[in-house]
Amino acid sequence: MESKLNTVEDCFNYLGEDPNKLPDVSQLDEADKNDVVNNFILKKVVKAINKEFNGGKIWEPNYYKVERKYELWPDVEASEEQPGGFGLSYYGYVGDLAYTGVGSRLSFVSREAAKHAFHTFTELYKQELLIIK
Repeated sequence: MESKLNTVEDCFNYLGEDPNKLPDVSQLDEADKNDVVNNFILKKVVKAINKEFNGGKIWEPNYYKVERKYELWPDVEASEEQPGGFGLSYYGYVGDLAYTGVGSRLSFVSREAAKHAFHTFTELYKQELLIIK
């Protein structure tokens, strides 16, 4: 499927929302303002892409039943800007039960939806997942 959602504005419009209506971050420290706004935008992008790839219906991952969900785990090479690359993972097991303590709010309805999101909105993911010097 070829997505029609290629900009942040496309995603907000697809959801029927105003792309200029962002959270009020005036009470936050400067360092936190961009993080909060970027997270808000990324969640809207994920919601819109999932809706498009789910036949126009809003998709919310259900973690109480067995259901395929797709999450992005990009590899990032170290550079001067991000000297250690990054990794975020926490896992454990009890008997044959695996679990994770890492949030899954950015899950996708399909592999194709996840790939489209990452390849189209790489900069949003970079801002969300990396600590940039």
